[in-house]
Amino acid sequence: MAGGAWTADQLRSKLLGARHDVVFLGAHFSAFSAEAADFSTHLLANEVASSTLDWSNVIVFSEGCHSGYNTVDHDAPPIPMIEPDFPQAFAQKHATLIAGSGYQ
Repeated sequence: MAGGAWTADQLRSKLLGARHDVVFLGAHFSAFSAEAADFSTHLLANEVASSTLDWSNVIVFSEGCHSGYNTVDHDAPPIPMIEPDFPQAFAQKHATLIAGSGYQ
């Protein structure tokens, strides 16, 4: 984006505002959160899961570390957890996620 780094609101607008057949997500990830390019705002996986957008058969890929990290809910560590994680969110929306579970 010319003129500065994208915020999470700008990412939301592009990602959740209209259907795309192929999506590339380049960000710093945890299992539940993607950090926007402004390095201070975040998009959460539950926002993808709760979107009204038709994600059926969309291909989503990411080089972001942990973008494909799937947590096992009942075995999760005793830290604050936001559910679902990105793999669960995209699966719930019938999208295909191609992403890494560790450091890329």
